[in-house]
Amino acid sequence: RLFTFWLLFFAFYRALFIVWLWPNWSSEGPWAAFFHAVPLDLSTAGYLVLLPILACYFGMAVRPPVQRLLQVTFSAFNLGLILFFVLAFTANVFLYAEWHTPLNSRAFEHFQTPGAVLDSMSLPFKIGGFIAYFALAWGWWRLFRKISGDLPTTFSWSPGHIPSAPLLIGFVLLLIRGGVGKMPINESAVYYSTHPFNNHAATNTAWHFFHSLIEARSTVNHYRSMEAEDAHRQVEQLFAPGKSSSHTESWLASKPGQRPNIVVIIMESMTAQVVEEL
Repeated sequence: RLFTFWLLFFAFYRALFIVWLWPNWSSEGPWAAFFHAVPLDLSTAGYLVLLPILACYFGMAVRPPVQRLLQVTFSAFNLGLILFFVLAFTANVFLYAEWHTPLNSRAFEHFQTPGAVLDSMSLPFKIGGFIAYFALAWGWWRLFRKISGDLPTTFSWSPGHIPSAPLLIGFVLLLIRGGVGKMPINESAVYYSTHPFNNHAATNTAWHFFHSLIEARSTVNHYRSMEAEDAHRQVEQLFAPGKSSSHTESWLASKPGQRPNIVVIIMESMTAQVVEEL
């Protein structure tokens, strides 16, 4: 039931994405995105139900006071996910019109200056945005309570649960990975069109956002080996005209009528995953 809830959540926001940004669609039509989005939606839902499944099996082996604590933790965990995902999926619809890419780790750059973000919005938009957010969050929480309910930890452990635990957990892990193929699932698994907009509609916002956080590269220069002042001084000496008795020309200058011997080396297809600083 929890798995079904998250699939409905993803389908709703994909439909909102399609309706809100309808003029951007190609002639292929948007509705194929629902079909092609299934593998990544299943993977994302697998991540979200794995901990509750483990908590469910754990709850069978503990006393009632611990079970009640699990119930509260289960509800708080999913409430936090709903509050965050309603914000992220809704923001993705509005930001896509400006960014032309799904929500990614760049969003945290704007959180560093929240005042500037709020100043760029009109007062009616702010009021309407807050009302819409809390209305959507409340509606999804009520739907969660109706579909999923409480964590089923009250029934007792039985021998039949022993084989079901590894089978169910293994099945969820298989969904998370995207099958038994050589490569785990990624965004390209749901790309089906030559138009990027169609492919982005099929991409799960939550999966893409967290994947971009994991893949985000540091902008710190790991190769600095001297102070900036020393580096500038050495570069100025390299570009300064020669002072020795053997030559009086710049290191780059050539004789009249002679072309300088300049070699440009291009590193073709050297992916960052191969040559990155480790």
